[in-house]
Amino acid sequence: MAWQVAGYAFAAAIVIVATAIVIFISALLRSIGRLDRAVTVVSEEAEVSLQKCANLADEAKDAIAVSRKSLEGFVVLAEGARALGNSARATARTAAQVTEMYREFLASPFSNQDGDHEHHAGFKSELAEVFRKLWTDWTQRPGRS
Repeated sequence: MAWQVAGYAFAAAIVIVATAIVIFISALLRSIGRLDRAVTVVSEEAEVSLQKCANLADEAKDAIAVSRKSLEGFVVLAEGARALGNSARATARTAAQVTEMYREFLASPFSNQDGDHEHHAGFKSELAEVFRKLWTDWTQRPGRS
């Protein structure tokens, strides 16, 4: 009879262990199911966030391209302004020289008559030099051949 009780006890222990294993596996499967759902939700949120980051990167790239084109335009504008300033400076310098020579030419009849012939010869060479300078400045401007 002791062997029968021991057999029944052993069978009951096996049933209890089997039940515990089934309960453990069931709980483990539920936990895995919850974990799988959580991973799915996180994956979807990560995908949405990644798409937003990609859109933001595209917008930033477009903004940088527009900024680059604007800066290139400003560089061209600055070069044009510099060329305009150089032309204005050369024009003003030449106009001042022509004005001074014209003033001297108008004042020459009223000046001392001694050396008048040399004065007119010098004036003619200076006038030729001014016009040569005007022609050189005009032909060497950017965009002219």
